[in-house]
Amino acid sequence: MQRETWFSIPAKDGKKIYGIFNQATSGQLAEKIVVIAHGLAGSPQEAMHQAARSYFNERGYDVARIAFYASDKEARRLKNCTLQIHGDDLNQVVSHFNPQYKKSFVAGHSYGGLSTLFANPDVTAISFWDSSFVPVFWQKDAEYVPELDCYTIGWGSDNLIGKAMVEEAKEITEAKAEGLARALKCPGQVILAENSDISRKSLFNSLKDPKEFHVIAGADHCFNRGDVVNNLLDRTYMWFERF
Repeated sequence: MQRETWFSIPAKDGKKIYGIFNQATSGQLAEKIVVIAHGLAGSPQEAMHQAARSYFNERGYDVARIAFYASDKEARRLKNCTLQIHGDDLNQVVSHFNPQYKKSFVAGHSYGGLSTLFANPDVTAISFWDSSFVPVFWQKDAEYVPELDCYTIGWGSDNLIGKAMVEEAKEITEAKAEGLARALKCPGQVILAENSDISRKSLFNSLKDPKEFHVIAGADHCFNRGDVVNNLLDRTYMWFERF
């Protein structure tokens, strides 16, 4: 592993945005950086993001993995987040690193991809990793808990979600999501897992050229099966190298 440090960046509202930075070469910054945005109830320390760190470091990219929420002092908690907050925080991280690099890229997984659409960051190119688009899953997966005035969403474990995030998601129609995609300022690549909700291809259809689309055979949503993450990262790397 190359040099690894935790960073904190001030958010617009006074909170702190935490993340993990890995430098490809000791002693100097690379010319390019990848900012990785994790998904809902996810973490920058998930296996796929650890793999991305090593993969891109080995190819001369510095890597910053944002934590949209954390247990650190003054950090956000998941129950206080929304996509708009995620997007604003992602832009703060991108703005922090951009002046130090010739080229910058974002890879957003799942809800991190939809957060990236909300951000519309000033970067060279974006890769959407099995990204959410119209988040209809809330309707079947979220359960309101009156005693807490929050929702829970559980994919093997229960997570507290604030009402603001759920209400925000209910307002994201296909037309609104398509508008966000069409407004993207940079080229976008969409990579889907084979068993993904096919409606997610609507993200690719809504992007402007240049754009690119792939389906990773045998992949699950978090690209944990076998060596499918290598296919994901190869496709992402080749896309970023185009620019």
